[in-house]
Amino acid sequence: MRCILARVVWLAAFLVAMTSSPRVDVSWAAGLDLSNEADVRRAVAAYADQEGREHPSGYWFSEEAATRAILFYPTWCKLTKGALAGRPFVLQPWQAFEIVAPVFGWRCDDGTRRYRRASVWLPRKNGKTELMAGTALQHLLADGEIGGEGYCVATKEDQAREVFEAARRMVLLSDELKSQVQPFKDSLWCDAYFAAFKLLGGRAEGTHGKGPSFRIADELHEFKDDRLLQFLDQGMGARLQPMSWDISTAGLQQGYGWELWNTCRQLADGIIHDERALVVIYAAGETDDPYDPATWAKANPNLGVSIPVINMRDAANMARRNTRKENDFKRYNLNLWVGQVLRWLKMERWAACSAHRRADGWRDDEAALIGRQCYIGVDLASTKDLCAEILVFPPAGGDGWRVLCRFWLPSADLEERIRTERVPYDLWRDAGAVIISEGDVADHDAIKAQLLRDIERFEVKNIGFDPWNAHKLMTELNEIYPDLAVRVSQNMATMSGPSKLLERLVLKAELDHGNHPVLRWMADNVATITDTNGNIKPAKNKSTQKIDGIVALIIALALTEIAPEAQTPSGFVTSM
Repeated sequence: MRCILARVVWLAAFLVAMTSSPRVDVSWAAGLDLSNEADVRRAVAAYADQEGREHPSGYWFSEEAATRAILFYPTWCKLTKGALAGRPFVLQPWQAFEIVAPVFGWRCDDGTRRYRRASVWLPRKNGKTELMAGTALQHLLADGEIGGEGYCVATKEDQAREVFEAARRMVLLSDELKSQVQPFKDSLWCDAYFAAFKLLGGRAEGTHGKGPSFRIADELHEFKDDRLLQFLDQGMGARLQPMSWDISTAGLQQGYGWELWNTCRQLADGIIHDERALVVIYAAGETDDPYDPATWAKANPNLGVSIPVINMRDAANMARRNTRKENDFKRYNLNLWVGQVLRWLKMERWAACSAHRRADGWRDDEAALIGRQCYIGVDLASTKDLCAEILVFPPAGGDGWRVLCRFWLPSADLEERIRTERVPYDLWRDAGAVIISEGDVADHDAIKAQLLRDIERFEVKNIGFDPWNAHKLMTELNEIYPDLAVRVSQNMATMSGPSKLLERLVLKAELDHGNHPVLRWMADNVATITDTNGNIKPAKNKSTQKIDGIVALIIALALTEIAPEAQTPSGFVTSM
């Protein structure tokens, strides 16, 4: 996937730093008049030259389509609020070349738009409402879709009305638009295409029969679940080039918005891939001083345009004096999520662990490690979840810590899971990073067979299991190899030591994981809980997605620290 990032240094006060993905350079647009066709064409040509160097297979960039899309705003639309109300809506370079040009310019081989979903995360007052209003009108008029249906949704009707009313005001302010669009209280109607843009409340009930050609969802951080959006997106199946827009500021670490944010962050960082999704995020960085004007500019692309600098300074000064206002300042002005969830592992340090290896270096590991001493951690699922087997090889013969990964996933509802979870299980399957087993539940027999093969290949000292759902497999293994399989309790006392060991190994870049893509995804998902004594352990219920591989890795590291023949009196690690 080619994710377009804004001028972002990843994330917020609660997140660890991320390596940033390539972003669009808009310096060549400086000084150009993006309401002037000749200037727009020059800028689009410069953009195409830059983007063409990373031309993805099956897609091409239409300079003509991108030029028309950028010019639509100043030609047809006028700004609707503040001192600039009534003036032509001339896009800022970041709007033109990080959002509009890619969405309307990139095409599939059949000429339809490449992108089917765009997620735009911006602090407040950066013009996203006006941008989405103009974009809705562009879909309505320029898509040329007979019977087009557009919807503006939010959790509350008043919020959904923000974008809709901005679009309605644009129609009322523009003679060109009024000649094509009839404005009503809750809908805009285009007679030429029998197409409409409608206001829709936040209830999922009653939306099953709708067939949108596009939809705009505002303030995603307020969505508790995605039922309404699922119904609308599922209704797009018959459309030629449907488009879903998600726009939001940051919020509290809960609900669907938090899940979508983490998916977007992983898409932007290349941890997961979707060539049909565009992600644009503006946010302050973890270590940035929230009171530094440079931080304000980083998070707010329209600072000095739609946001007066003096207003930002006033908000920052109030935040200094009041903790509650400081959190609001971070959320609304710097696009930082707030809450108690702490992401654990620094992904730039995780990447550094195997930076000397190829991106698919994990493919070479098994042959290189045959015969070497290891400990195995296993985290089993009982139904449709991932199962993980992680082999940890302590330093030996001048070689450092090494990791070998195996993952299993049942085939039931696989395509649906790929779509709804937006996790590339199919790509991982094709690469050999995940084994897809037949059936509706985890195939423990296949895992047992693999464990037996690994016992033959490697010098396995012990196999540790999360006791949940593992009794049968542990019993069967110990019947063949007595006392080889042991229980590793998931309590704080047992898990804290190996968790801290993992943390140290990652921080010091001493854990060679071979860049395994599934383990990397899980490492990025992990959140931890901490007790009053400073002990830590991973928390599945607080992590953003699956972390089974990291749990299995910690189990294996626990075995390297606690020899089974010297069990602790409390029985944290016990044999069957």
